[in-house]
Amino acid sequence: LLEVGKNQVVAVNYFTEAVVVGQGAKDWGAQSQDLNKRAKAAINIAGEVLMSELSAIHELYERSTVLSEKMHRDIKYYLGIEKRVAPFAIGAVTTIEKPFRLLVLYSGTFGEALGLKAGDTILSAAGLKFDAEGSMEDFKAVILENLGKTIDVVVERDGKQTTLKMKIPGEIPEKYVLPQTL
Repeated sequence: LLEVGKNQVVAVNYFTEAVVVGQGAKDWGAQSQDLNKRAKAAINIAGEVLMSELSAIHELYERSTVLSEKMHRDIKYYLGIEKRVAPFAIGAVTTIEKPFRLLVLYSGTFGEALGLKAGDTILSAAGLKFDAEGSMEDFKAVILENLGKTIDVVVERDGKQTTLKMKIPGEIPEKYVLPQTL
């Protein structure tokens, strides 16, 4: 796990450096592209190490009451310890500390199609309030419970609380459904 974490930190540092260099030059030039490639390589190594040790991680989780009590749900989902609530992706990057703040929302994703924007913090959906103890899976569960309906989704956007009238499709479009991996 330490090797995985170390490679993830390296990846974040390379990516951050790529962005800083790109912004300074006002161009995503060769240096930024090289740093981004290094970031991708480091994150791929972290993923490979993680997958190679997955059974040991699961065994450790099962034997450790502290780990099973303290591990955040999103990490449990990521490691395949718990099954995800919904088999689709929103297309956002969030953190464990602020699981409903959309740091990045990728173009062409389900989250974008639903009317979310990068920088939004989802506060509630269909009357269910979200907090730092939750997971994006909670929001996805609300979506599944409201297929074909329009629901109120309260977000903090640009420092202001805004209510979105979010139209949920009758079924999740296939292009947003995740492949069954674990």
